[in-house]
Amino acid sequence: MTHSIRQLDTHMINQIAAGEVIEGPFSVVKELMENAIDAGATIIQVEIEHGGKSSIAVTDNGAGIPGDEIEIAFKSHTTSKLRTIDDLQHLHTLGFRGEALASIAAVSRVEITTKQPSRVSGYRAIFESGQMMSLEEIGCPDGTRIIVRDLFYQTPARLKFMKSDGAESARISELITRLALSRPDIAFQYINNNNITLTTRGENTLSPAVLSIFPEDIGRNMFETAQTTYSLENYRLTISGLLSQPHFSRGNRQYQFYYVNGRSVRSEVLTQGLERAYEGALMVNRFPLCVLYIDITPELLDVNVHPSKVAIKFQYPQWIVESLSDYVKKALQTQTTMVHSEPSRSYGLAHTHAYGKSLSGEQIHLHSLQRRSDKVETIDKALSESQQEKNDDSLNMKADSMPQIEQHGAFKPENREVETSSQFEVRQTEVNYAASHVNVLPPTSPINPALQSQQQFLDEVLTNRQYHLLGQAFKTYIVLESGEYLYLIDQHAAHERIMYESLLSEARQQGVAIQELMEGPIIDLSISEMDWVMAHNSMFKQMGFILESFGHQSIRITGVPYQMGLPAETNFLKSLIDEFMREDWQHQPLPLEKLIRHACRLAIKARDSLNRMEMTALLDQMIRLPIPLTCPHGRPIVLKMREYDLEKLFKRV
Repeated sequence: MTHSIRQLDTHMINQIAAGEVIEGPFSVVKELMENAIDAGATIIQVEIEHGGKSSIAVTDNGAGIPGDEIEIAFKSHTTSKLRTIDDLQHLHTLGFRGEALASIAAVSRVEITTKQPSRVSGYRAIFESGQMMSLEEIGCPDGTRIIVRDLFYQTPARLKFMKSDGAESARISELITRLALSRPDIAFQYINNNNITLTTRGENTLSPAVLSIFPEDIGRNMFETAQTTYSLENYRLTISGLLSQPHFSRGNRQYQFYYVNGRSVRSEVLTQGLERAYEGALMVNRFPLCVLYIDITPELLDVNVHPSKVAIKFQYPQWIVESLSDYVKKALQTQTTMVHSEPSRSYGLAHTHAYGKSLSGEQIHLHSLQRRSDKVETIDKALSESQQEKNDDSLNMKADSMPQIEQHGAFKPENREVETSSQFEVRQTEVNYAASHVNVLPPTSPINPALQSQQQFLDEVLTNRQYHLLGQAFKTYIVLESGEYLYLIDQHAAHERIMYESLLSEARQQGVAIQELMEGPIIDLSISEMDWVMAHNSMFKQMGFILESFGHQSIRITGVPYQMGLPAETNFLKSLIDEFMREDWQHQPLPLEKLIRHACRLAIKARDSLNRMEMTALLDQMIRLPIPLTCPHGRPIVLKMREYDLEKLFKRV
């Protein structure tokens, strides 16, 4: 059955329109704060309760609203910021649509108190469902205070889809952070459930604002950049701000702040320009940090793309990318490019003794697997300070590899270093042939007559130690010789799979065992990170981390997964938070397997130097791995190459 077409009533129109502008409490805070900034405020205070769902109050000392304009200010498409269509091309205000107050009033109860500095008294008005219920003249401070209560009280369907208090608070915290950084000349105060969460002084200096908002380690690793202007015909692009040092990064883009003509925006164009300049300096899935102020000729910018005004479009986007990339590259060149090396990490793979004395296999255990229910006594720390032993264990032509070479009758070694030169280069066709004969150990197919499967490789080669450990190649691959085969083992993939299987087995059998800490470390977070972590605290507890609030911008770790031990320098937990926030896992429970995959970030990394006993311990732990031999992400752990293939490469056969 069809219905006749009819005109929607005003109330329904406002409800529908409000849905485009007001997505949740953070949208209300955004619109009210932007109005306060446009009103010339130098002090702005934001107060929320229960994630903004029950109450939001924004107070400023701006220009105020005349009493006879209050009612019209809450009607749709009324604004003081536009007079002609041409004004859209020269916008210098954050708001301009004239929809914010009308949209807010349509879905909540609103109280406004406002006074112009030139007037003796001010006014207070009450709105419900978009209609002004009362207006009275009162005494009040200069500026405007708007209180929004019971958001979406008339639309239960919208209310049902709102997030938890903590998740909504996290979005508001991020918003306030962005706006506070956009205007260091304004003093901001943010109060969440009667707790002062953020305060800036409005000193019109960027560095103090950053230090008051960001965790200390971030402020310490960022530097100010000089203002630079780029030109294209009659257009101008001016850039200034803060950048992160080349060696410092995070696991998501949360700390990338862009301000275009004073407006906080997200833009793939700007992200591309920034990250292109950092190419080669950062690892995969690591991102630079920035607070960049970009002033551009208004005609080149379209902010009228979406009601949120966060998405923008540029004319000449390629020029923007190239200019920003050039700016960042030149700024990075002014900083030291040397990355400070960290001390060698000890993984507790084996207890190393001077003079290379070995321990039995029963005594050598991975740090990640050492605390088992059968209380196997293990030694927790390898003496990684024995740097000479590490050097001797590398895959090079030194002491312990020489007897093997002599056995094959190649040559008798002399006490000298071996240099490579162009005379040892191999033609590309020969390299391609060799590459085609380097095999990944197949999941089920036979390897050769001696090793019929991966299980036989584990049983015959590793369990019985039927191999000669040649050493470590490129501080990434463990190199074994066994029979007629050469084996390369990816140390990170192997250790990651070992950790994954152990953690998953324990968690499925008895849940993640938690080790309580007497004096756990403290981690400083941004206000949005803090709100997010507290909102998802149960998720971290499921994984074995007990986190407690320690002030409004810090957490203390009071418990960790028993098998992991304390994450080194808390970096693991920081990276875990970055990963989870980047994936935006806020609406679904995390499968235990996925959590453990992220926990495996503690595994040995490529470029981590291992001594001989640590490599042996890792190989011993591989014996218990199930088939196929892949890491949790599906990458192969072991590659093999026949002696015959090497001989063909050198044209010996």
